[in-house]
Amino acid sequence: MSFDLQGRVAVVFGVANKRSIAWSIAQGLHNAGAKLA
Repeated sequence: MSFDLQGRVAVVFGVANKRSIAWSIAQGLHNAGAKLA
């Protein structure tokens, strides 16, 4: 499934390290075009 999040801004909490679930969510949002705060 593909999402187009161009122009959207997201805040992801709980990014402790590269093995955290929040890290994967942040990567997915970034790959979909969202800007991360």
